[in-house]
Amino acid sequence: MTDSLTIVFENEVPNMKTSTNAKSRLHWTVKGKVVSDDRERWGWLWKVEYGNGLWFLRNEPPYIFDWTVRWKDKRNRDPDNVISALKSATDSMVELGYLEDDRATIIRKVSLEQEFGSSDPGTELIISRAG
Repeated sequence: MTDSLTIVFENEVPNMKTSTNAKSRLHWTVKGKVVSDDRERWGWLWKVEYGNGLWFLRNEPPYIFDWTVRWKDKRNRDPDNVISALKSATDSMVELGYLEDDRATIIRKVSLEQEFGSSDPGTELIISRAG
């Protein structure tokens, strides 16, 4: 059994309009549409790359999610806002049935590393089993 699975989405980065800070400034109708559209975007990315499911998630939870986001620009972003913007990616995994849920008993730990000014922008997720 493999200890981890690496998933790379080239040229796809979190939509910062879905971050906690950005959403707090939006009207509730706009907020719902922005979040719904981003979940759908991630859902299609998962479907295109992994079709009917992620074989790794057939191993038993809990999991550790290690995110790396490579931004094309050099604008420094708050890690907590980036993590909240990645919620759409995780929620879409639940909606597709890849994960049973995204509660702490399933995803035990989430980490984030950011790179700025990357010539290779994108988002990478390493999923591994929690001890």
